[in-house]
Amino acid sequence: THTPHEVQFYGLDFGGGGLAAVAGLPHVGGVASRLDPEKVRRTVAEVYGVMTRREEYFRSSVMTRREEYFRSSGISSIAEFRTKRARGDVQDDALRRLVVATEVPPAVDDQEDVPPRLVGHGDPAARGLGYGIHLVLTASRSMEVRANLKDHLMNRLELRLGDTMDSELDRKVAANVPTGVPGRGQSPQKLHFMGAVPRIDGLTSDTDLADATAALATEVSRH
Repeated sequence: THTPHEVQFYGLDFGGGGLAAVAGLPHVGGVASRLDPEKVRRTVAEVYGVMTRREEYFRSSVMTRREEYFRSSGISSIAEFRTKRARGDVQDDALRRLVVATEVPPAVDDQEDVPPRLVGHGDPAARGLGYGIHLVLTASRSMEVRANLKDHLMNRLELRLGDTMDSELDRKVAANVPTGVPGRGQSPQKLHFMGAVPRIDGLTSDTDLADATAALATEVSRH
């Protein structure tokens, strides 16, 4: 629903390396792993740079400048502006959405290559959302996410848990999530959900999933 001009993804992979498979997608600006701490630091610095620039952009009366732009371009409404932007008739790079996907590793305090500014406290989650920067976290257990960061996460999904007592949504619903069905879990509304497998080769298992996801990314990039 959004072009690469409208949204960009950056991945910080501190787990098994699964995010590397989507690095070739047009919407993905880059994926960094714990094996490349310098790239991790550059990615985090870029996120903070975007957030700082947008804070300054908004502080300098963005509404006034946009109204002037609309008048000079003959644009009568935000709907017309979005239509023109989708066609490429106008540009608005300052408001491109940015999504950062990262996995929270266990014992984050002991991981020197993990930037605490991003996964250690709520700064990006607290400040970034208002500037079009979204933070997506995954963790093996909810207790691995620090409380001051967790408070800023607006939506949560729980896959099947090894111990239903760890559920922060509903323990009874968590106990009813079936075993042997990868992708099943519960939503904040205490409803069951089913996640899709990122592959288009006709298989429904996670066998060779990294290769299948990379093949999916390659196919998408062709169109």
